[in-house]
Amino acid sequence: MLHGGQLRDIFSQLDPFTLEGDLKPHDERGSLLAVNANMPLEIGLRGFLPAAAEAPGSPLIVQVSFNAMRRLGGGGPSAIQRGGELFSQQLQALNREYGVSMLAMALDHYRVPTFPSYDRSAGSWYQKQAQGYVEDASEYLEEQAAIPVATPSLRTDMVNYMATRVYQEFKQELCTLVGEIRPAYVMIDTESLPPVLTAAVARETGELLRTIVGQRDILLEVEYGSTGKSPQATGYVPLDQGALDEYTREVCALVRYTRADAISYPIGLVHGASADEKYEPDYQRLFAVQGKLKEDLGRYVPFVQHGGSGARSLMRGLVGKNNLNTTFLIAGAQAISDYVKVHDRAVSGGKKEACAGMFMQATAAIRRELEERLDEAGTRRANTWLEVRLSRA
Repeated sequence: MLHGGQLRDIFSQLDPFTLEGDLKPHDERGSLLAVNANMPLEIGLRGFLPAAAEAPGSPLIVQVSFNAMRRLGGGGPSAIQRGGELFSQQLQALNREYGVSMLAMALDHYRVPTFPSYDRSAGSWYQKQAQGYVEDASEYLEEQAAIPVATPSLRTDMVNYMATRVYQEFKQELCTLVGEIRPAYVMIDTESLPPVLTAAVARETGELLRTIVGQRDILLEVEYGSTGKSPQATGYVPLDQGALDEYTREVCALVRYTRADAISYPIGLVHGASADEKYEPDYQRLFAVQGKLKEDLGRYVPFVQHGGSGARSLMRGLVGKNNLNTTFLIAGAQAISDYVKVHDRAVSGGKKEACAGMFMQATAAIRRELEERLDEAGTRRANTWLEVRLSRA
């Protein structure tokens, strides 16, 4: 299983920009696939892993979301912990069978508490600590990108939020889980938070994971705004040049302040797109922001495409990490549906072989879908040219 430093090394090799800041040719660029595990775990994982293991191998990130962990854990106060541990155990156990050499584990959409929060304060010490984070983030973003904290009352709400018991429990839960399963990558779901609070929460989260938990090389993805839900799709508006320049400054300031390793922001896609629901990503925004990040920070900061199942096309490299979930749910479910139509009488009659066969069909369909997506990303069987630097990691 890859650790964060090795995954960071792979991303650096997929930098789509030349030294002059231009895009490399399409066939010289690649994106990493990040696929989501769902219940029942084995059906998806037995589709993902053999496809990635096919010689000479393909790099793959397998991730689990906050909601999926809660379902896997069966509910209750410890559901996230149990679900995350179950995911980790099964992923590692199955990979001992398949042997994917470039496999990374990730936490996706790890949800922060709802803002504003009216939960009780955890105490005056936490209030003072929260005030420090909010004030520091506010001053930095206002100076670097003219992002103001709108009103004194909003600033107070943000400080109170970070001082609540529910927020402290969120931090403890995340730190405990990361310490137990040691993922290479974690994404904090902050889409509902104001920009300054997003910066403060992401900065604190990164510091906790890298210092207190001791996962110094873990990759942190920061989210700026909502990355897309189906009812919001029609409301997406491309920015004119002036607004795009301002937006680019905001994203760059957020990444610098939070020390993020990856960034996600809306580009006109949606989560949970149906099979016939496709959107063209806003590549003008993507190229402008990613190019400026490389220019300002001097390093490649991968963009994470959420809602990748509904993307009409994939801009290799500009999309550093392509998150896919719905496409595999559809592939598996449709395979089962087609199988039952053909074997209806045997399934209805309770024939053992017929009932077992539907799940094998689902796994095979998921594998075929992953192979197609790896080809699209340009990283199928890419281990030959990625292995050189990894051997020195």
